[in-house]
Amino acid sequence: MKRLCIFVLAMITLLINSCVPDERTSEFVIHGHFTNAESNKVVLEELGVKDLTAVDSAVIDNNGEFTLLNTHDDIGLYILRIGKNNFITLLIDKSEKLQIQADASKMAYTYNVEGSEGSRLLMNYYKHTVKNKIKVDSLGKIFQLSQGLPEFLNIRMELDSSYREIFKDQQEYVKHFISNNPASLASLVVLNKHFGRGYVLSEKEHFEYFQKIDSGLMAEHPNNKHAIDHHERVSKILMQNMERELADEKLQSGKPAPEISVNDTNGIPLPLSSTLGKITLIYFWAGESAPCRKINPKLNKLYKELKNREFEIYGVSLDRNPNVWKAAVKLDGLKWIQLSDQKGYASPLVKLYNLPEELPYFYLIDKEGLILLRGNNSDFEKIEEKINVELSLNN
Repeated sequence: MKRLCIFVLAMITLLINSCVPDERTSEFVIHGHFTNAESNKVVLEELGVKDLTAVDSAVIDNNGEFTLLNTHDDIGLYILRIGKNNFITLLIDKSEKLQIQADASKMAYTYNVEGSEGSRLLMNYYKHTVKNKIKVDSLGKIFQLSQGLPEFLNIRMELDSSYREIFKDQQEYVKHFISNNPASLASLVVLNKHFGRGYVLSEKEHFEYFQKIDSGLMAEHPNNKHAIDHHERVSKILMQNMERELADEKLQSGKPAPEISVNDTNGIPLPLSSTLGKITLIYFWAGESAPCRKINPKLNKLYKELKNREFEIYGVSLDRNPNVWKAAVKLDGLKWIQLSDQKGYASPLVKLYNLPEELPYFYLIDKEGLILLRGNNSDFEKIEEKINVELSLNN
């Protein structure tokens, strides 16, 4: 009898535990009601860190309805699509029951979602973005229609100004969105979306928003793959910033310019130290860069005037293609020292001299090889003035 009682109790315990839902893994359901569906197939894909994986699909019935489901142990990002370019992004937590309505022919412009807080946040973002994209499209139509008109330049200036206002509005919306939802994966989606010509927020100018999301996600979803990937990205940026700061300390005025020794157009190395005894302008440039090609005539004029006064230009190209580099040297008639390791921005010189993404960039060094001044295209007049001052002092 005692054994029987133990057996019965064990079975009861097993039955009770089997009735308790596993909180780690739960099924979410998407029920959709679409117009203009025409029996299309709708596909649900999970958005991974680097790939998309189809998890379910359904044919939209004659009433425009469909049901999709998936079992997942964590909050995740999903793409709901009809065809290739007709889709919406969803942020779905386990056990959520979503209701989606849309015009199947243009989902992103018409959809409405209920039953998922994360998806609702993304929906609000897309609705705002769609309004701004419509405005941008209108500007594009005006641009096309106005080409060839006598007043086209004035029209283009007005269109550019209008675009900047639209972009600014989008940027402010994204900043506000992230600030209000730093712990949501929706903010991560918004951060990585393009608008117009590029990203709305950049790593360099808006890094604080990258950090806000990182802090929020690490606190709320520390084991989520998207949160972990973003955390690694932010950590990498912080490391790069630290490296730049350390490099920058070594590149202040009065510090010795780091040695450079790369090959000239004939494949012969010519170190920077070979210019000691002259006021030297280190010119980092690229033949494929329009701003560099534009400033080359000014450098030609400067070099022609000063080359016999203990002045040298030490040109270092960041072109990958040697043909582009050598063609630019020939076409622009550049007579000063020309060097390149043909590694582009993979060149170790980029880190060594803490070079920005946009070229040209200059370092002016004295006869002893100490840094006098540095700057970009907009600093050229100041650099030119400093050159003349130094040459006057030394002659």
